[in-house]
Amino acid sequence: MSAAFAAAWIAAPFFVDDPVAALAAHTPVRTWTDRNGDPVWYERTYDGEWRFPVSLGEIPADVREFTLNVEDERFYGHGGVDYAAVARAMLQNLASARVLSGASTISMQVASLAHPGRGGWRWTRKFLQAARARKAERLHSKDEILEAYFNHVPYGGKIVGIRAAAEYYFGLPVGELTRAEASLLVGVPQAPNRFRPDRHPEAARARQRLVLDAQVRAGKMSQAEADALFGDERLRYRDFGVKTAWLEKCEARELRFLASRSAGTRLSTDSKWCDVMLRALRRRVGGDVRDAAAVAVDVASGELRGYVGTLDFCSKAAGQVDAARAVRSAGSTLK
Repeated sequence: MSAAFAAAWIAAPFFVDDPVAALAAHTPVRTWTDRNGDPVWYERTYDGEWRFPVSLGEIPADVREFTLNVEDERFYGHGGVDYAAVARAMLQNLASARVLSGASTISMQVASLAHPGRGGWRWTRKFLQAARARKAERLHSKDEILEAYFNHVPYGGKIVGIRAAAEYYFGLPVGELTRAEASLLVGVPQAPNRFRPDRHPEAARARQRLVLDAQVRAGKMSQAEADALFGDERLRYRDFGVKTAWLEKCEARELRFLASRSAGTRLSTDSKWCDVMLRALRRRVGGDVRDAAAVAVDVASGELRGYVGTLDFCSKAAGQVDAARAVRSAGSTLK
C-alpha cells in the first residue's frame, strides 16, 4: 500500500495541469482609456470579478513579508509541499481529534484558486492540490507563483487580487499602502467575506492583530512596534458610501457605446473635453429644458473628441435615454 502511494505521489505532477497557467486564463478587468491614456471605464469579463494585474515588484515589501510569515514562512525553501508543516498539522489534529490546523503552502493555495471545487473526498482534493503545487514549482519560479497568488487571491465579494483590494478598501494604489494597511489586507484572504473591512471592521482588526502577532513570534518585529502599528497608525479607509470609479455603473452606459465604436481599448474622446461639455450643458438647464446632450467632432480628422448623452444617467426620468443617439425628426434636430 505504501509503495503504491509513493509511486502515485511521484507520478502525480505529470498527470495534472499547471495551476499558474490555468489562473493566467482568468482575464482581468478591461480598462478603457481616453486619448490621453486616462482611465474612463472598466469592464469586467466573464466571471464578473474585479481583478487588476500587478507585478510582484509593484507590491510593497511589507505586504510580501507579512503574507509569507502568516501563510507560508518556508515558501522559498520547499518544493510546493511543506512536509514539516504537514507533520505538525497531523499531530495537532490527532491530538485534538478534529481539524485544528492545515498545512497549505502558497503554491497549494494557488492550485486551489485555479481549481476551487468543493466536491469529492477531502483527502483526494488535498492530494491533487499538492500534485498541482509541485507541478507549478517545476515549471515556474517562486516569484512567478507568488505573483499569481497576489493577483488571484480573493479579498471579499468580487474583489480579487491585492491591487483591487488596495483600491477598493483604501482608494490607494497598492504601492502606497502603509505597514498598518498592509497588515490588515494580508489577513483578509483567510476568510474573505468574514474579514472584509467594509462590512466587518472589528473582525478585520482582530485578524490584523493576529498577523502582527505572527511577526513578533517570528522575530521580525518587536512587541512594542506591533502594538504601535496596531494602535497608533491610522487606517485610511475610503468612504464606502461612495462607489469607486470602477464600480460606478451610471456613466458606463454611454462609455460602453463609445467603446463599441472603438478598434481597441483607447477611445478617441478626451475626458477633459467631456467634463467641460457636461458642465456647460448643466449651466444651460432650466425652465422647459430638463436634459441635454452634445457631441464634439474634430473636423480635420473626423475623430470623436467629446460625447455627452444625457446630464445624469442615474436619473429615473430620462437618464436611460441617450439623447445624442436618439432618433429624432428633422425639425427636432434643427431645434
